[in-house]
Amino acid sequence: DHEHADQHEGRAAHVLRHRRCACAICIVACGMRGRARRVAQPARMQRRTQRELQEIPCLALQDIEPPQRQIISSRSFGQAVTERAVLKDALSVFAATACAKLRRQRAHAAMVQVFLRTNRFRPEWPQYHPSMAVPLVTPTDSSLIINRWASALIDQIWKPEYAYKKAGVILSDFVPDTALQTHLFTPPSDPRRKKLMNVI
Repeated sequence: DHEHADQHEGRAAHVLRHRRCACAICIVACGMRGRARRVAQPARMQRRTQRELQEIPCLALQDIEPPQRQIISSRSFGQAVTERAVLKDALSVFAATACAKLRRQRAHAAMVQVFLRTNRFRPEWPQYHPSMAVPLVTPTDSSLIINRWASALIDQIWKPEYAYKKAGVILSDFVPDTALQTHLFTPPSDPRRKKLMNVI
């Protein structure tokens, strides 16, 4: 029995040296049943470790979160809103939230869209679901610039005779920071504004 165990351990050591494994968990992953104590691992982790030892790529495409192609920041109001100033205040918050997500993605948006919705669950109320978008000459991640455009779009689509239940800002047509190009007639961005956006 001792001789058989020594032979078994010798084969295990040879395999481990061949695969450049040096820890107890590798023995488990390589499928060995020697005297090494098993380390408690989820079955998924064991399979993944074993594939990695066999030099099989284990990082699936879905494990890498792709950049968003569109960022939507919106909200349904507790009470219907009719005043344009209230809608603009709400959209300024939505714009700041969307731009914060955009900066975390290290991108700039070249399209800004605003939408309004009346309450579709109140069919007795007049219904109105406007939306308007504007392309930007220079993509931006600035909350100040996005909010300025959102406010201008609200001026275009808001109508006082409707009660709005929902509003939102949509950013799209993203350009990575590394691929950003300045338009010929657009002045370069102020570095102080960039610092301000990072603080926000």
